Amino acid sequence: MKISNFMSPGYLSFSLGLDYKPSEVFSLFLSPISSKFTFVLDDDLSAAGSFGLDPDQKTRAEIGAYIKMTFKKEILKNVTLDTKIDLFSNYFDNPQYIDVNWDLWLIFKVNDYLSASLLTQLIYDYDIKFGEDTTGDGEYDTFSEKVQFKELFGLGLTYSF
Repeated sequence: MKISNFMSPGYLSFSLGLDYKPSEVFSLFLSPISSKFTFVLDDDLSAAGSFGLDPDQKTRAEIGAYIKMTFKKEILKNVTLDTKIDLFSNYFDNPQYIDVNWDLWLIFKVNDYLSASLLTQLIYDYDIKFGEDTTGDGEYDTFSEKVQFKELFGLGLTYSF
């Protein structure tokens, strides 16, 4: 069963707000006026009403408040922590449920030639429902929101000439 495809989902946001940068390592962006667009261009996923869209709908527009916090600092010698969290609340549809998108990236410089990185991403969006087959008949009969989590490990080789 297909669960995603190119631009299914796709997200686009526009925000008007203030960016507070008290230091080089921290930033806080506050936007009381923000929009969030969700695209599902795959016909099968659109027909199923995936990613919070109504069945056969290709786009969904939301208006709400948006907060973005970033922090980037070398926490140990040759180890950098880079993290970002985005929070969005839809003013008109369940504003008590806040969409969360949190990235955490650890970058390790091993030596002049070798580096490694570990990226984790946590997403929670109340509008994205996941199906469960509780009866064992192969069909989804209940749908609920869940935390999504992704990990990525990268190893890099650098050579200058």
